[in-house]
Amino acid sequence: MKKILFIMDYLTSHTSIKMKKFITNKSLKIYYTVPYESIFIPFELAFSVIKLIIYKNIYNNINDLAKHVKKIISSEILKIILLKNFFETLEKYMIFIKK
Repeated sequence: MKKILFIMDYLTSHTSIKMKKFITNKSLKIYYTVPYESIFIPFELAFSVIKLIIYKNIYNNINDLAKHVKKIISSEILKIILLKNFFETLEKYMIFIKK
C-alpha cells in the first residue's frame, strides 16, 4: 500500500473536522506548513510600517507626503522596527516547529 502525504496550509477548509476525519479514515498522513507571516516578505512588512506612520499624520499636499515617505524609508527607525518584528516572528516560528 502506498503512503500518501498531504502538505497543506492553514486554510479553514484544510483544518476542518470533515477534512481531519477524511484523512484519518483513509489512513493518510498530513503535514501543515508554517502559518503565513508577512514578516518573511520584507517588502510587505516595510509597506505596512510605512502605512502606519503615514496614517498617523496629516499632509498638506502630495509633495509633503512624498518627502515624508522618503524620510521614513531612509530612517534608522524603520530598520529597527523591521528587525524587531523579524526576530519576534522568527521566535514564534521556532516555537511552532518545536510543537
